[in-house]
Amino acid sequence: MRDAYSALTLEHFHQPRNVGALPPAADVVRVQVGSRDQAAVFLFTARVREGRVATVGWSAYGCPHALAAASWASEWLAGREVAEIPEFDWRKVLQSLDIPENKSGKLLLLEDAVNALAERLLSRSVR
Repeated sequence: MRDAYSALTLEHFHQPRNVGALPPAADVVRVQVGSRDQAAVFLFTARVREGRVATVGWSAYGCPHALAAASWASEWLAGREVAEIPEFDWRKVLQSLDIPENKSGKLLLLEDAVNALAERLLSRSVR
């Protein structure tokens, strides 16, 4: 089993993108998935304008791989059409950041968080 971090993982860990939750507001959606018992917690917040994610923020608890994955996911979400968000796949994060397979449980939680965000955003657009 390897413990080394890829260059991209280290970049996202040391220079995370979109870190920090957006302040509560009527147009901000917030989702949280995971628990300390699961060794990962992901909180995502997002604001949509004209059908696209205009602003995204996150905070997380977990190992460096989990934090880097949340940063990577936030970049993936930013600017994306809401209807495209359900296309998120944890395997793409695993591959892009070269994360060890034994960390896939944390990435499944990340995918759950992104899917929960998509559900919330899509339900708002139906109203």
